[in-house]
Amino acid sequence: MSFLIIRIRTTRDKKNEEKDKKIFIACPITKYLDSNKIICPEYEEFIKIIYNKCCKFSGNVFLALERERYGKALMEGHECTLFDYREMLDSDIVIALPEDSMGVAVELGWASAMRKPGTTSGLW
Repeated sequence: MSFLIIRIRTTRDKKNEEKDKKIFIACPITKYLDSNKIICPEYEEFIKIIYNKCCKFSGNVFLALERERYGKALMEGHECTLFDYREMLDSDIVIALPEDSMGVAVELGWASAMRKPGTTSGLW
């Protein structure tokens, strides 16, 4: 599994404002759901580790899997797309696990199209 991390820097100078930066975690959902819409336990644990680490650095972390309760409250694509876009608008940092997810590709496109300053990327 590879990771693509995109950091979108803001122009804020104060170190104590780091906690105010919003983190958007983009990751696949559908491919990790079984036929009963139950998420793969290992993947859920993995994503929760990333989510919890992000929460230590920011009080404002968005993860669609949290909103959709890891598959227990799934939203249709036409429902969640607008919500996710709004979350992306005011995000400062985007952490993406793209794999082969078209949804994550769309979210990375939004981040790019929004021309957020200081965007850098790296494959891990």
